[in-house]
Amino acid sequence: MKKKTFAILALLALMFGVLTGCTVDPDQAVPTKYVERVNVTPEAKASVGEQRARQAAKVASDFTLAHGTNPKLLDPQKSHYTADELTKGVEGSLTTGALNSWRNRVNKALAGDEDAVDSLDGLQLYSIKEPTWQVPTNGKLIVSQLLTNVEVDAENDTKNVIVTMHHRTVAHYETDKSPVEVTFDRDLTYTMAPSADGKTWLISEYTGPYRLDSEALLR
Repeated sequence: MKKKTFAILALLALMFGVLTGCTVDPDQAVPTKYVERVNVTPEAKASVGEQRARQAAKVASDFTLAHGTNPKLLDPQKSHYTADELTKGVEGSLTTGALNSWRNRVNKALAGDEDAVDSLDGLQLYSIKEPTWQVPTNGKLIVSQLLTNVEVDAENDTKNVIVTMHHRTVAHYETDKSPVEVTFDRDLTYTMAPSADGKTWLISEYTGPYRLDSEALLR
């Protein structure tokens, strides 16, 4: 599925280049970030309105692309992160309750609690245990990100909404032998709560189990 998806996107980009007279490098044809069209359920439309529901999806999508697979936290050679490194950037996107819970989990994770580590990974990955992988010397780790199956649904008896999506990130690591292409697949569920001023949305709860696949790349 991975190669088929990116092959289709690359073909579309090349066709665009032909039609517009632009020169397109096939290696640069795939967009770095791609978000599939959002589906808003009738229940979400009835609860908060379609515009507000789509706003919640955008907030969740933007957060995912910026923080879900943050390259600064995906260095397998780094064995320890500070509480500040794990919290910086996410605090403004969480409700007060969720932020307090996050900080508590960060402290537990840094103390060696594996359940807390798994919980943090549900919001932003950081515990990559692959000692032979190295961040490329050029610093270009993330190749592309793809958000699909993005949907907004209502939460029963509240004005919160539930945003679900599939997040696929492709990254390239170096090893002593050959480079590896790594695919992170994450199935995300965010409970989005209105901010106090009602102008935006904040994450109040989340889950994000993930799978990791890798394959060697030819030099």
